[in-house]
Amino acid sequence: MRFHAFHHPIGAIGTFANRNHFADLLAMFLPVALAFAAQAQREYRPTLAAWMFAATAALWLAAALTFSRAGFALASLALAVSAAILWWPRAGMSRRWIAPAFAVGIAVLAVGHYAWDGLMQRLAQDPLDDLRWQYVRHGLEAMHAYLPWGSGLGTFPWVYAPLEPLAEMGASFAERAHNDPLQIAIEAGVPGLVLAAAFMLLIGMQAARNFLIWRRRPLRDDPLQSVIAVALAVPLLHAWVDYSLRTMAVSVMAGLLLAYKGSGQPASH
Repeated sequence: MRFHAFHHPIGAIGTFANRNHFADLLAMFLPVALAFAAQAQREYRPTLAAWMFAATAALWLAAALTFSRAGFALASLALAVSAAILWWPRAGMSRRWIAPAFAVGIAVLAVGHYAWDGLMQRLAQDPLDDLRWQYVRHGLEAMHAYLPWGSGLGTFPWVYAPLEPLAEMGASFAERAHNDPLQIAIEAGVPGLVLAAAFMLLIGMQAARNFLIWRRRPLRDDPLQSVIAVALAVPLLHAWVDYSLRTMAVSVMAGLLLAYKGSGQPASH
């Protein structure tokens, strides 16, 4: 069921054309699965908690099997940060860390057995040979040419092509800059950069607020709200070297997380 084998012939890719975007979606699910597991633990529902921990291990293994270097690194970071937030040492949490630690241990063994060789082959490749650095180099020229107002949304392929030397042209054309801040600067100019910065600031402020609420009210029945920012950070960080937020599945997931308000109800004792 590999619909786009011409692009990434090896590694897990699902129905995606790009393994990096598939890895990002899996990484965004990791904090969600851990939040559901933490809630099941607090509600004394061991069967559901076990299923959620199993899902967490499977998601992390799947992210490794994409062989996306940045995607797997972000998935690992999302896993570690989410676990630290949800199982931060406090009263009543002395033994609840055992289950997540066991799930991570199983996942580490699975990654080592099934995905380690593929990941090592990818890491052995010289990252400077990647075409994305060529896109960034000539994209900076386009940015300087069209600042401060930009070339217009959706015009990147047409403004980039004239700046690409004939000697560096390949069989495919550059549809994206593989760097979303750079592409925003090219297409939307200074106004687009200001809006993007404001968006990031709002997410950061809300993330800090949710974390403080979680720390002050440990019985709050909303662990998901405390790790939403972790899930959103995955495509936002990857946006510096890719464009996963421009893929519909990832953007829909990000929209759902942004729209989530939480129940705000205290957990049962």
